[in-house]
Amino acid sequence: MSIEHPALAKPVNDDEILSFTQEVRMRMISDLTANGTRMPTDPKEAQQLAFLLSDMDRQAATKKRLRQDAQANDTAVRATATIAAVLDRLGARNPFALEPSQVIEGQSRVIEMPDKLVDDVKVAPGELEIGIADNTYSGFMQEFDKR
Repeated sequence: MSIEHPALAKPVNDDEILSFTQEVRMRMISDLTANGTRMPTDPKEAQQLAFLLSDMDRQAATKKRLRQDAQANDTAVRATATIAAVLDRLGARNPFALEPSQVIEGQSRVIEMPDKLVDDVKVAPGELEIGIADNTYSGFMQEFDKR
């Protein structure tokens, strides 16, 4: 079987290579099945046909997955742009970003933290202990009812 393909005569890209190999597989399948009129009876030919069909299925599934991934990425980009536009219109801004007028050459911004993040924290007995608690439902309910 001789195969002539313009892709073999010049440098090729990935799409041309895939197209060429797909075309070769189709021709081999056509030869093995006598243009679809019979199935091979020789075990080696049957195995070769199964291998060719499996490769074609795998390539088709991969192409489909890549198209779906590209579509999902496009959707995510559009959603991110939409959210950014809505936030910009509402006047939302990054609290950590400095306006150009606030930037002073050679100085870094220090974020001040309050002394206490939460006031009046009461730690329950055993709350800070590390280990496995051996509780039962009735024991838990008795502790709960004490409060």
